[in-house]
Amino acid sequence: MKKLLGFLLVGILFPQLNTDYENIRQRRAELPKNILVDASDGSQYYMGRCGFIEVGDSPTILQDEVDVWVSAQHRDDTRDLSIPIAFHVIHASNNNGYVSSTAVNAQVDVLNDAFAPYGISFTLSSLDYTDNSSWFNNDNENQYKAQLAISPSTTLNIYTTSASGYLGYAYFPNSYSESSYMHGVVLNYDSLPGGAWPYNEGDTGVHEVGHYLGLYHTFEGACYGNGDNVDDTPAQDDGDNIYSCYTMDTCTNNTGNDPIHNYMNYTDDACLTEFTNGQGSRMDYMISTYKPNLGTEVNSDSDGDGIADEADNCPNTANSSQSDYDGDGLGDACDSDIDNDGISNNNDYNDYNSYECSDDDGDSCNDCSSGSYNTFNDGWDYDVDGTCDAGDIDDDNDGVIDAQDSDDNNEFVCMDSDGDSCDDCSSGTFNPGNDGSDEDNDGICDDGDNVEIVSLAFNNIMTNSVDLEYSSDESIYGFQFSISGVDIENAYCEFLDISCGSTNQCVAFSFSGDYIPAGLGILVSFEFDETSENRIMSLSNIIVSNANASAMDVIAPEQIYIPACDDDDGDNICNAIDPEPNCATNDTDECDVCGGDGTSCMYQPGDVNMDNAVNVIDIVLIVDFILGNSEFTTEAFNIADASQDGYVNVIDIVMLVEIILNS
Repeated sequence: MKKLLGFLLVGILFPQLNTDYENIRQRRAELPKNILVDASDGSQYYMGRCGFIEVGDSPTILQDEVDVWVSAQHRDDTRDLSIPIAFHVIHASNNNGYVSSTAVNAQVDVLNDAFAPYGISFTLSSLDYTDNSSWFNNDNENQYKAQLAISPSTTLNIYTTSASGYLGYAYFPNSYSESSYMHGVVLNYDSLPGGAWPYNEGDTGVHEVGHYLGLYHTFEGACYGNGDNVDDTPAQDDGDNIYSCYTMDTCTNNTGNDPIHNYMNYTDDACLTEFTNGQGSRMDYMISTYKPNLGTEVNSDSDGDGIADEADNCPNTANSSQSDYDGDGLGDACDSDIDNDGISNNNDYNDYNSYECSDDDGDSCNDCSSGSYNTFNDGWDYDVDGTCDAGDIDDDNDGVIDAQDSDDNNEFVCMDSDGDSCDDCSSGTFNPGNDGSDEDNDGICDDGDNVEIVSLAFNNIMTNSVDLEYSSDESIYGFQFSISGVDIENAYCEFLDISCGSTNQCVAFSFSGDYIPAGLGILVSFEFDETSENRIMSLSNIIVSNANASAMDVIAPEQIYIPACDDDDGDNICNAIDPEPNCATNDTDECDVCGGDGTSCMYQPGDVNMDNAVNVIDIVLIVDFILGNSEFTTEAFNIADASQDGYVNVIDIVMLVEIILNS
């Protein structure tokens, strides 16, 4: 059998590849199919031993070139390389060609046994099955490789089909670009261990992987020229002797007997047992030169960082710390997106924070605020108003701008502009007039109320057994109103002419008048200073009786919480009953405005500059005042306080806008 040589230009365009592939199929069909095999199903048929075709325009790699490389690399005859295998079983719809996983694993074991002495090992990284009768029967190599190949640069892809009537075939590493899906080994399904005799030990797979790694047949060139370009494989004629397993010397002018036991010969599987050291060096050279990314070098350190490539998360870039910020298995030194936020390091403000990257939409929020690049969700939006907090002047939408808000991510906390010790946003929005719990409804939050007051109303207390209408002259003989169990120190009672018998008990008070009708309603107020030790008044009972009667009413209300009352303007009137809780009565003018001069009622609320018009100018004046850039006279302040709550703030601005828009 003479050497079959051909040079086909392999282009990058698919149509060109199809044309090249048809030429390859035609040339392969011309190879002999002269071996009779006993198929695993009991039938017999003729097959070709190997369908190897040398393609491409790369020059033949000679022995001298390999020797120079080995010397320059200071390498021995072996390397330590682990190659992953992606195994693809293609079978017909009737399951013809189906190969068990047991046979696949046995084939991998045979490969490991054969190549181990030369520093090459294999692992089965994946196994898949494809039911496609056309691919199987017609061996449509360019179709199934294009769809099934897995990472040809790093992985050995093995396919089982009918293999075009051959036991198998493969291509040299320099026949195609490293990433081409045409790389790989095609095996006849019956060539695996347990398949067709006498090729049933899996050595066809070893033979074809030898081609895949750059080895010629041992009988290449017959007895002439450079042969297989490996010095330690003796020359061999390419006649029928290549199938025979007995000692012979078909090239007597060359040293050595025929290499009948070499895996690259055509003898039966039982006869094949070895490669030579020269073949090991040639495979080493072909891998390093044409398949540098194939497999993983064991214990090598390509980048010299002291970490073996097998364990290095950046095998080609020094990364001795093995830092991997995003935990994706790719070290920071060679990771184009260290924090895995979707933005390359070149465009990322902070490579080590997945919540920071850029502001491409210019909304003052980082596009990675959500943890990954997303300009439509690029910032915390506390009030869910569609504007991220970084670009929102009022993050919590409580009516107070962030610059003045003590907590701009809490609508219940903002400030205490009225100084009553209660937050003006206690209600969920800015409102100093409603900025905290107010048990006595006096307008002052409990936390800022320094006077305790409770008003108890007892209506119709004389409707049962006590009747005050007994005097012939309709004069009042009086009755006793007794409260016991008051636990408040320094308590005092105040109702008409009530007198206190002691500090802790109010007793014996009477009305004066001509007539007390039945069903009298009595209002009794108790005031306590905030410094009292106990803010709970326990009324165990209330007794109302006629001084001259034997019967009496007993009223026993439950325990009552003592709410609070403030006297903001110091006029000795509790805010709850003070018509002007923020202004002493003698300080109001005829328009009932605190500190007014009698003319304030001439101007509409909000007409700050008193030009008889409420407009944007007035809003600007209020904003300027709120920001502390100007001051108001008392009269201007009262007019600006459109809400009449005693404060000039955002609420008044809102009211002015409403006045302007709706007259």
